[in-house]
Amino acid sequence: GETDLTVLEDLLNQGFLLVSGHRVPPSLLFLRVGRIWQGRRPDLGIRTAEDFAAFAEPGFAKAVLSFAAVDVRGGVFLAVETTLTATDQHTRRELNRGWLVDAWANSYHHRALLQAVAARLRSEH
Repeated sequence: GETDLTVLEDLLNQGFLLVSGHRVPPSLLFLRVGRIWQGRRPDLGIRTAEDFAAFAEPGFAKAVLSFAAVDVRGGVFLAVETTLTATDQHTRRELNRGWLVDAWANSYHHRALLQAVAARLRSEH
């Protein structure tokens, strides 16, 4: 049957590395390096935020997904931010080629992600 994965399990299964953010408000950062557009996840030895920051091999993209929760009157505001950068100009051009489709897909996925988090929070209260 279908497995109920948490958002955290899903991101880790996709190859993201979880690190704690040092921002205000506190956040969770998920980092991933790869040829994300191909779906493959080669082991590039990225085990820490420092490994992620230092990685510069051409032909790859570096993705950062950030979650920050802020208490507001009557609830919590959850902000999600995604950043994607290429390690070289050729890869940047390849990523830019599909930007419109990807921007729409990311917007769709962010909405789905926020709905999943909201549903999970409602079921726990």
